[in-house]
Amino acid sequence: MLDCELASHNIRTAEIIADRYDNMTRLFELMEYSPFLLSLQIALAEKNAEKTIDILRGMFDSMLKPWKADGTALFYHLENAPDNGAYKNILAVALTKAEKDKEYTFLRNNNDFKALLDEYREKTI
Repeated sequence: MLDCELASHNIRTAEIIADRYDNMTRLFELMEYSPFLLSLQIALAEKNAEKTIDILRGMFDSMLKPWKADGTALFYHLENAPDNGAYKNILAVALTKAEKDKEYTFLRNNNDFKALLDEYREKTI
């Protein structure tokens, strides 16, 4: 749905969808980075550097926090995976995507973007 709204340049409707998605992910107690995904997609479509960097910072921070499934109402029956660095792998994949995907091209020469990637790349080591 979001892709269709963005393709039609219906940013306001896309923002409503992202807001509902944000609420849904929090209600279902999904991984902490989940609420950022649709807002990031909108910021990238708008090529809004400041907004994109702010969203990425929040998303990257949340990717460093293990998801405790057994502490949720819906997923309590799932066994928590041992903290073996898997969360750093999720962050590493997100960083590589930000560094290489064409949708981030408008940020490549942005010093704040470069600093953000460097800051979080260190946290994956």
